[in-house]
Amino acid sequence: MSTGDPIARPDALGVAALGAIAFALCDSLHEFGHLLAAVLPEQGFVISISSVGVSTTTSGPRCCYRGTVGQRAARRSRPLHQPYRSTSAEGTLGFKCPLGLSTFPRSALPIPAVLRSFERPILSGGKAMATVREGTAPVLLVVDVQVGVMRDAWDSPRVIKNVCRTVERARAASVPVLWVQHSDEDLPQGSKQWQLVPELVPAPSEPLLHKHFNSSFEQTTLEEELAKRRATHLVLAGAATNWCIRATAYGALDRGYDVTLVKDAHTTATMELGDGARIEAANVIQEFNIAMTWLSYPGRKSGAATAEEVSFGRPGGGQ
Repeated sequence: MSTGDPIARPDALGVAALGAIAFALCDSLHEFGHLLAAVLPEQGFVISISSVGVSTTTSGPRCCYRGTVGQRAARRSRPLHQPYRSTSAEGTLGFKCPLGLSTFPRSALPIPAVLRSFERPILSGGKAMATVREGTAPVLLVVDVQVGVMRDAWDSPRVIKNVCRTVERARAASVPVLWVQHSDEDLPQGSKQWQLVPELVPAPSEPLLHKHFNSSFEQTTLEEELAKRRATHLVLAGAATNWCIRATAYGALDRGYDVTLVKDAHTTATMELGDGARIEAANVIQEFNIAMTWLSYPGRKSGAATAEEVSFGRPGGGQ
């Protein structure tokens, strides 16, 4: 992988190696920082890893990483949990990836290239947490408002109307709109139930991403699309509340984004548990609206606001 290229998605061999690599990276993060500091003793650099992968090269598979490189703002004796000046970076570790990787050879450590400077790592007790994205650049993410999903969803016509209103307000404010469309055995790609509801039509300039898992981040290009727009704040609407909306919201927070849930523009279906018990859709929706206002993540904001109240420039709440 050349410096500046998007991080490679794991190939077949990468899938087998990824678990061991990720375990090694996480367990050795503190040590890795010190090893990097040993390579650059005067600068005292440390690194936090946000994602790993495998790149296939002519010499075989190589370990890749993306993360942030931080430099101590004062002398090297400053405690690890103190703030760092940091920049985003990515690169390829200069050694082949064995399945049993557990340590980082000193000779293999690269000096990552600086790509951009609007991200910073959050460190707690010497352990890296999510990379928090500074700023308030918004994106509206509309998830799975499809014929088959909305057919049995609670109060579907009203929710679709509110999604339409949110899209209208985003476009009027020149806020990018990204669309997500799910497919699986119940929503075969190309089928009638797979289509977006007719009330919602993406503009030609608005990307439509296809997914196969609950989280809109898993095996999609969502992170790349967000990076292109330098997005820091996700406004989230769609379905289904307790599956793809929840998974996407938590996935965004875990990756360091601020999240505002459009609380009257998401829905789900009532769950029949088979023993006469039911989990009412309205209760699921209410619970998640409350949860999004009570969640607490370091350096990030989450909240909920109606389609009319949501402020694209003010993460976590309304105007």
